[in-house]
Amino acid sequence: NINSNIDDKFFGNLTLAIASDGSGTEVELEEAYIQTLALPGGFNMTAGRFFSGVGYLNGFHSHADDFTDRPIPYEVFLGGQFKDDGIQFRWILPTSHYVELGGEWLRGDAFPAAGAAKHGSGTWTLFAETGGDFNLSNSWKIDLGYIHAIAEERPVNPEDESSSLFSGDSDLYNFSFVWKWAPH
Repeated sequence: NINSNIDDKFFGNLTLAIASDGSGTEVELEEAYIQTLALPGGFNMTAGRFFSGVGYLNGFHSHADDFTDRPIPYEVFLGGQFKDDGIQFRWILPTSHYVELGGEWLRGDAFPAAGAAKHGSGTWTLFAETGGDFNLSNSWKIDLGYIHAIAEERPVNPEDESSSLFSGDSDLYNFSFVWKWAPH
C-alpha cells in the first residue's frame, strides 16, 4: 500500500494485493484513487478504483476483519466486497449531528454488475450515514444504501466463470445498524 497527500488539495492511494492461487502468484490492483481534500462546504470527491461506500463493512479491507468470512449478504450480493472504477461524491451536512450523503457512478465491471454495461457506466449507488455518541462509552451508526447495477453476461457465481450467465438489472438495498461499546 502506498498513499500520500499529493499536495494540500489531493490525496492519492495505491493498494496492490499479491495472491497465490496454487499454480502461481499474481498481483491484483485492489485500489488506485485520488481524493480531494479541500472542496468547500463539506464535499469530497474520489476518482479511480475504490471500495464502494454502500454498507458498513464494504469500505474496510477484508483482511482487517475480525472474522474469517464476510457476513453472508456481502458474500452473496457483493461477491465478498464491492469495488469498481468510477467517481464518488460525498457530502457531510453542516449540522451539529453527523449526517453524510453520497453517491457513485461506476463502470459496472465488477460483481454485481460485470460486463461494463451501458458503455462503461453500468452501475450507480446512493448512500446515507448518520450516527453519534449515546454516552461516554456507547456510540451508534446507521447506514442506508442502494446499488443499481446493469449486468451483461455476468457469471451467476463470481467464483466460477463457467457458471450460467445473467443479463439484466440488479437492485440492492442496504440497511446497517452498528452499536459500539468501549468503556470510558
